[in-house]
Amino acid sequence: MNDSDKIFKAFSDLTATKGTYHNKWICDESLVRILHMHYKNLKDIDKMRSKLVKRLNSQSGAFDNSNTKKLYAAKFQAICPFTATKRRIYYYYVGTGLPPQMPSNAVACSQAPAILSFSKTNDRQRSCNMPKQKSLPDEGSAGKKNKRKAASHTTEGGAAKSITPTPTKKRCSPRIAEQQFVPFSTQMGEFFEDDGDDEDDEDDDDNNNTDSGGGGGDSNNCSSGSSTEETIPLYWLSPEAALLFGFDHGADVYNGLEKLIETFSTVLQSWQGYATTNIIQFDNDGGLTHHAIFELRNKCLYLRTAYQIALEELQVGVKWEDCCNKAASKLAPLGFNAASNGRTIMKWNRIFRQMHQFPNPDPYVANGLKRKPPIFEIFPSAAVDMSNFILDKLDHFHVEMLRDYVKTTLLEQLNEEVTNNENFTEDSDEYKLVAKYVDTPPSYSTVLRWVGYLGFKRELAKKCYYVDGHEYPEQLRHRAWFTTEYLSKLEVRSHRWVHLTQTEFSALKDSLDEEKEKEMLEKVKYSFKGDNDEDMLEFHVDKHKRLQEIANWKYGAYGGRTSTRMDPNHKPVIIFGQDEAIFHAHLSMTHQWVDPNGRRALMPKTQGVGIMISGFQSRELGWGIPITKDQLVQINANRAREEYFDKEAALAVYGTTKKKPLESSPGIVKFPYGKENGYWTGRHMNLQTEDVIDVVKVTHGDTYEYVFLFDSSSGHAKKRGDGLDAKSMKKEWHSKPSGMRNVKMERKEGYLGPHLDPSVRAMVVIGQEQTMDFTSDLDKELGPFWLTAQQREEQRHDREVEIPLEQRKRRVKQKSELIPELMLTGWGKLEGQMKLWKMKHPELVRKAAAQDIEINITPATKTVHGWEGKGKGLLQVAYERGWIDKKNYKSYLVMKYDDDGNLIPELSLRHLIASCTDFQTEKSQLEYVCESLGAKALITTKYHAEYAGEGTEVG
Repeated sequence: MNDSDKIFKAFSDLTATKGTYHNKWICDESLVRILHMHYKNLKDIDKMRSKLVKRLNSQSGAFDNSNTKKLYAAKFQAICPFTATKRRIYYYYVGTGLPPQMPSNAVACSQAPAILSFSKTNDRQRSCNMPKQKSLPDEGSAGKKNKRKAASHTTEGGAAKSITPTPTKKRCSPRIAEQQFVPFSTQMGEFFEDDGDDEDDEDDDDNNNTDSGGGGGDSNNCSSGSSTEETIPLYWLSPEAALLFGFDHGADVYNGLEKLIETFSTVLQSWQGYATTNIIQFDNDGGLTHHAIFELRNKCLYLRTAYQIALEELQVGVKWEDCCNKAASKLAPLGFNAASNGRTIMKWNRIFRQMHQFPNPDPYVANGLKRKPPIFEIFPSAAVDMSNFILDKLDHFHVEMLRDYVKTTLLEQLNEEVTNNENFTEDSDEYKLVAKYVDTPPSYSTVLRWVGYLGFKRELAKKCYYVDGHEYPEQLRHRAWFTTEYLSKLEVRSHRWVHLTQTEFSALKDSLDEEKEKEMLEKVKYSFKGDNDEDMLEFHVDKHKRLQEIANWKYGAYGGRTSTRMDPNHKPVIIFGQDEAIFHAHLSMTHQWVDPNGRRALMPKTQGVGIMISGFQSRELGWGIPITKDQLVQINANRAREEYFDKEAALAVYGTTKKKPLESSPGIVKFPYGKENGYWTGRHMNLQTEDVIDVVKVTHGDTYEYVFLFDSSSGHAKKRGDGLDAKSMKKEWHSKPSGMRNVKMERKEGYLGPHLDPSVRAMVVIGQEQTMDFTSDLDKELGPFWLTAQQREEQRHDREVEIPLEQRKRRVKQKSELIPELMLTGWGKLEGQMKLWKMKHPELVRKAAAQDIEINITPATKTVHGWEGKGKGLLQVAYERGWIDKKNYKSYLVMKYDDDGNLIPELSLRHLIASCTDFQTEKSQLEYVCESLGAKALITTKYHAEYAGEGTEVG
């Protein structure tokens, strides 16, 4: 950087903000002296005024609006205010508003009087042997320190008798003592502005009005340069001084204050100077904002100046307020106006002295709180929804899944909520936030921060048995139900029991060596009468290994018989367990062998190709459900010309609903795993289960009931196609049919609420079906209950509304807009519409751009969806069931929280609907498929891997 660039950079930095040097004419020599005052390193530049004039003339412009730099210049032959000689003087004007009038003759320099006055003050200081004024950058932080020693008279034994300050200062003119200090600045200068904090504060310190110290001193003394030892006034040894400046009683306040002055100077010497000190509380994750740094440097500048004056003058008869007033008045002529009087400085000192640290302006950092993202601040329910989404998919969760959920589901719900709620205007924070994210969906990093705020974090994958959700209330309820269903109802119908006569039991006990085993068998035996009224005992084969051996000898292949306690009206059951596992070609171990020379085998960079295996097993049939060739022929003959029950899954996976011939037992499926082949989903699981049911119906017929145990995962728990789901419901009405089936009200408890009035036609009663869409004749007649007759007609059908010009925004086309255009191209026809719909949006955008398709659009209209034929929202469904007080329907929200963040259940629509029995007991798609095919599926309790899959999880 050459001299001209340095000068212009300093000038630009100095005039970058509104302040003293804006909107006024300043002559060239004044600018040179101002720059010298702020930037010491510029003093070494030769012919600086000539270089400054040349550069500013090249940057200045016309006196009209075409001058975007707002720098104006004028020149006149006039008397120089500094040399009193006539010369060509250049004047410059840095504007912030309308252009100034071009002057017709020489103007007065606005800064020359203050600069001349400042120079005279320095001359008076030098005549009184005072320390020379320092320029701003890169010099000593606190100036030359006055080193004083306390003189004391001691006795012969050396004990101190008294401490008497000795006056040694030479008296000078009062005006000389009122010297003006030049504050330090940064290398390239930062010009401080007023922070608007000039309130008339009052200090509560004793020193405000009546501070006193040892005698002998005078506030108007100045250093004489004498070699006589100086003394510290007794005031600095007082508890009042320690209290005023935040030191412990008995501490060295004087030297402590000098160290604080050094710290303030460190902050002022560079823009990031605060980060090297402990002057302000801040977190390591992010520094202060520019505005916060600006305000902090303001406070440090004023406090440093006030502390310097206090070290010189604060003693008997001098108030701390006087020192602060002097600091404010000394900085004001130099353009520093953050504090117009000393009371503001006194307030800053009261705050700073608490910990010798300023509090962070960010309340979250100041109070040690985690910053709440705006979406959680404005919509608390969004945090709950996102947390539940992550927990449901915790075993395979990644951030893109949540980002997709936010874009496709959550934002749509929030947009519906703010659009249809009259309490949210276009100026409300809720409306603006949703509009922002709808136009520009949150980025990956934004969603990642949300995940971190919710308390989730990535750690090294490891096997774990117990997780936090193990004892959640909802899991405790499900666990109690599941253990009863599994162990009390299904176990007695399984081939897991052995019957012994008294003689056989006595022989078994005699063969055991351990008394504890004998006692255990006595406790678990079940007595009953057998054939011919014989006394018999029943045991579960798992109680002892000898029992399993006896059962195998007695009953053969299945290793046991059903319990005598089984209901004879029920069929025996065969229970299958299922689980998946992934195997990679280069799955490395955590440790590796190294030869004696330290050499080790090169390991592949990736895990390689993956194969996912989904397998079924049972105690009766073993692993994989083996079948013979003859059985396979019979199974395929039965499947010929049949369609899968879950047609949607079959279309998505196979591209057809027809069942294909099996090549082997479907009890074990090997699935190529990865991006190219896709991933195993709930649809694959549904189809494999249906294939297994086809097999066991041939191999074992209708003799048994088949029960399938699956662990709790998002694929297994995926809701059925027409299933009831309160989470997917909006507050008012949907933009399309809900897809949920009609529901019959079985009884009042668990279905209907306290505000039910059977005389109201819109409300459902026991035995009646409730429609989930506005499709029935009654629904079309009545419509949403909160609309007037006129509003119902106006909002009945979809309508196109023109978007105001100022609100139209350019956006990237959506998949529904890109795919029809791509299908017109040769590439699109080759790929096929189904494959295009499976592609992610960013990939579709790239493909469209490659086909020269315009990927952006600026919509001129938007569709406002009417209610007729659309899915009912939470508000309407809850009202029809009697859960809404119609007089106060506006008080209900999707999820309503009090000021402390606690849920208000009676006013939370999603909670009210989700608590209904039909919604609570809704089956997953997998359970629905099994039930429809004459089998039964059980989803094990979430977070309870030890229950899952009849040993599959453990195996």
